[in-house]
Amino acid sequence: MASRANLLWNLMLDRFDLFTITTIISALIHLFITVVTMSTMVAVELIPAFHKYKIQKDKAATARQQMVTLGYVLLTQLVIQFPLILGNFKFIQIMKIPFSYETIPPWWDMLWRLYLCLVLEDTWHYFAHRLLHHKSIYRYIHKVHHVYTAPQLGIEAEHAHPLETIILGIGFFIGLIFLCNHLAFMWSWMALRLLVTADAHCGYDFPWMPFKLLPGYGGATHHDFHHEVFVCNFSSTFVWWDVLFGTDRKAFELQERQKHMKSK
Repeated sequence: MASRANLLWNLMLDRFDLFTITTIISALIHLFITVVTMSTMVAVELIPAFHKYKIQKDKAATARQQMVTLGYVLLTQLVIQFPLILGNFKFIQIMKIPFSYETIPPWWDMLWRLYLCLVLEDTWHYFAHRLLHHKSIYRYIHKVHHVYTAPQLGIEAEHAHPLETIILGIGFFIGLIFLCNHLAFMWSWMALRLLVTADAHCGYDFPWMPFKLLPGYGGATHHDFHHEVFVCNFSSTFVWWDVLFGTDRKAFELQERQKHMKSK
């Protein structure tokens, strides 16, 4: 297995220059993960056995809304995110990030770095997200993301105003600046962030989701209440900042009301 990975990695390095690898291939990985997560959630929507895990069972986006969202997300990936990805090349050069197969760090080293990246991103996201909810600017920027009160395909995570994509996207790069030690880590962090974001916006609370093993993980339930109530649960991944600042109370009150209504 290791020899095959070595062969494929070196084949990539032989066939493509560093600019193509860090930009075009990075963009293709990003697009691939987006398409796979969206396709998975479309399949989930069509399988009744999964519907018991849906958080807001009384809400569903129409096919037209889903197509509009998909088109918007693909457009922003091309116009906004791809230009940002172009910066990968300069980042690798300036920071002298290694990219050979022999220098790929061991899994345990990547693991703690990935977790710390999630913590750093979550911290930036919490405070920047709360700022975007300020009444003086909310309707101009963040309202685009809140067009849906019940996310269900995962791609709603990237349905955002271009300025929001840039502002909240800074949190992704903070971890890279301080913790990136290889091209493979950069791709792993990108993949993890996309998957965690898709989980938060999938609209389903799957009990087997592996991210639930992360200490303090919020997941779909935590973020779904943010879309439903708007003024709570501002964190992207964990619950710590919301608990610390009391911005999880509205969600807790809604949960209690829902439990009370079900018990009647």
